[in-house]
Amino acid sequence: MKRAVLLVSFAIACGGAPEHSRFPPRGDGCQVIEYQESPLAPVHVIGRVRASCGRSASVDDCNRTLKDEVCKLGGDVIYDVKSTPGEDDRTILTARAAHTKS
Repeated sequence: MKRAVLLVSFAIACGGAPEHSRFPPRGDGCQVIEYQESPLAPVHVIGRVRASCGRSASVDDCNRTLKDEVCKLGGDVIYDVKSTPGEDDRTILTARAAHTKS
């Protein structure tokens, strides 16, 4: 029992998926609307997403990887995208993920 609690704690600490997601996951390549700043439409904010891309990855490929993270969370909106240099010539993209309110 103690070991199971430790494993659950580890998964949560490492950013494991939320236990009760409001939105079902969507497949890679799903349609995601990108806004530079705040979304123009009302949204449910899901959280932050992150992609780490090697220097051989194009900007478009890295951006698609980031959007695929939104898809995994059930989102359809991405905004406030930031790019920062990472270790070993990697590019780190972070953004906010959301789902359009119906």
